[in-house]
Amino acid sequence: MTLAILLKNARKKIGLSQSEVAEMLNISRQSVSNWENERAYPDIDNLLLLGEIYKISLDELNLKNKLMEGTTYPEHKIKPKDESALLGIFLLIGFFIPFFGVIAPFFILYKNKKTNAFYYVIIVASICCIIFSIFSSFVILNNPFWYR
Repeated sequence: MTLAILLKNARKKIGLSQSEVAEMLNISRQSVSNWENERAYPDIDNLLLLGEIYKISLDELNLKNKLMEGTTYPEHKIKPKDESALLGIFLLIGFFIPFFGVIAPFFILYKNKKTNAFYYVIIVASICCIIFSIFSSFVILNNPFWYR
């Protein structure tokens, strides 16, 4: 159960409205609403006061896990780096350099993560690059110009 749900349930259990809780904490009602809708987290001082008002401990608020993450607001969570553009550039180079295009897509597929915005596009483009590069490599190697 998330902190937001716990806060909302605890407030309803003792029969207070968001406005009443906000008035007790000397904050806006929107702040309480943001906490209960996971748009923000209360700071430690407000959590202590909420614990007193709702008559629950910080352990019950599952605060330990929130503090261990080191985040105070959801938008500050560390997001994985999206490498789609860089992988796409390497694939493009692979299409124009046939021998490089046979090997590079395997590295690109290894580096491609599910968190990338174009995860499936990179997989399909890598397969196309491998096929195109193998074909181009055979055309270059079978060119009669090389046999003179």
